[in-house]
Amino acid sequence: MSVTKIAPPRDKTLPANDEPARAGMGHNRPPLDVEAVIDMKERLDERRFGPNQDMTFAQWVDALLGSAGRASAVDDETAARCGELEKKIGAAIKHVEGAHVDAKAPYLEAGRAVDALKNQLVGPLSDAKRAVNNKSTQFLREENQRREAEARRQREEAMRLQREEQERIDAARAAQGEQEPERDAFGLLPPSEPPISAVAPVAAPEPMQFRSDEGSLLSGTKVWVGTVTDYELAFMAVAKNSKVQEAIDKAIAALVKGGLHEIPGVSIVQDIKARAR
Repeated sequence: MSVTKIAPPRDKTLPANDEPARAGMGHNRPPLDVEAVIDMKERLDERRFGPNQDMTFAQWVDALLGSAGRASAVDDETAARCGELEKKIGAAIKHVEGAHVDAKAPYLEAGRAVDALKNQLVGPLSDAKRAVNNKSTQFLREENQRREAEARRQREEAMRLQREEQERIDAARAAQGEQEPERDAFGLLPPSEPPISAVAPVAAPEPMQFRSDEGSLLSGTKVWVGTVTDYELAFMAVAKNSKVQEAIDKAIAALVKGGLHEIPGVSIVQDIKARAR
């Protein structure tokens, strides 16, 4: 008897002839972050530096940092040398910043492209999600008001029934010629007297939870929301917050730099700052 052999299922990730898939163009490129760093380093070393123009940028940076560590300003000559050294360090910083801009440019463009697509897709979805949430929130607000009104109605009804029961007991006593005993500070009868028939307690409102057929749960949560109605008074409440003080410092610095030299609560004086050109 012959036996039919069944071939095992073929791995669909391999080509039809079971040959290894060929790598596409650029498959051997380094990771994107590594490639970007390499690109920037190449741009930094596009030319030579130093007095004799024979240093790599890294060697030039080491030399500048060593000179900065040894620098001193004790007379006219050494102060002038410090100015010259500061100028060279500034040029090195500009070179790094320029290489950084050039190396980062294509990645920024790529990032802007994917950002644009993301915004194009997420924007309408976010608007739709916000609109649906607004509708749900409005419903929950109205439902909460309805439940609170019902709970208030039930409490009032319970109090009414309690008053009617007390009035019935008082009327029964009066009809029998009984003298009502003295009540305590809370208006309650002594323990020896027959108690007022119990009134069913008002049940607390159930949590607002609504589950969809697909299992999603919509619930209402009470949150505190603050709305500024007087910015001067509100500022007094947050003036000691570090973030607020940081924002104030930046705002004051911008005003002073812009020429405003008299600001209440701010000490503004002239000072000396070295500038090398």
